[in-house]
Amino acid sequence: MGFKDLFKSRGKQKSASDSGSSKESPFLEPALAPGTYGQFPQTFDFYFLGRSPDKKTDAFLLAERDGQQGPLRPLNAITVHKGMVKLQDVLHAGPTRDTQPIGLAGTEKLFRSASVIALPPHAGAAAGNQIVQLVDNGGIKFEKWAFSVPVGGAAEAELFEWRSDNLVRPEKDRPFERRLVRVSTSADGHEDVVMRWADDPAPERESRLGTVRFEGAGVTGQLGPYCTLAAVMALLRIVQVKSEAQVAADGMLQAAGKLAGLGLGFA
Repeated sequence: MGFKDLFKSRGKQKSASDSGSSKESPFLEPALAPGTYGQFPQTFDFYFLGRSPDKKTDAFLLAERDGQQGPLRPLNAITVHKGMVKLQDVLHAGPTRDTQPIGLAGTEKLFRSASVIALPPHAGAAAGNQIVQLVDNGGIKFEKWAFSVPVGGAAEAELFEWRSDNLVRPEKDRPFERRLVRVSTSADGHEDVVMRWADDPAPERESRLGTVRFEGAGVTGQLGPYCTLAAVMALLRIVQVKSEAQVAADGMLQAAGKLAGLGLGFA
């Protein structure tokens, strides 16, 4: 957590909205194929594959494991562009980086905490990437990242928040977790959780940063593929922002070499 996070006013809450396409946005390219949202299993993991020789690009992977010791099934490649660039994160349709992108993320203004997600337009709609704001409303103790997208076939957007455990006093012997809360169906004392993230306690062993698990409406399909992709893209963006220091550690770079046999990382 940086100094900006430590001194941010908790009372200053920003809004998050599904703002559609924008002619001024740098996230209109590459153009995403309409109606192509990908498919995600109920549980999958997030791996760091390695850093390019010029250190300008990191490679990540979403993958599903068959049991605790079973083989790894690659799902989606992730390319992260480093340095002074606005378009930073690219989620690919397949397990290699030469497959088409299905989601983009980054920032429209450098050195700002707010992030932007670009999603494919709906099938049959006019071309143009759909722009979603991902807003950091967190504080010293807790993370809270907000975004708004339509659920299922609805026209109106709903508010979702990625919320965290206590950052200052984590629960003993439990991995750090984030949970995606559907705000409109939550109430005081009850959070409607549709997705969870758990940090891997030893990422230097397998270069696995964490595990994602859908719950509730995230399992039943009620969210719809567009909302599901938005939730995954928001999480990838948050994890990428928060894991920069972790990935830079020598242990993570060495662990990524163990996945080289998959032929998915950098040569």
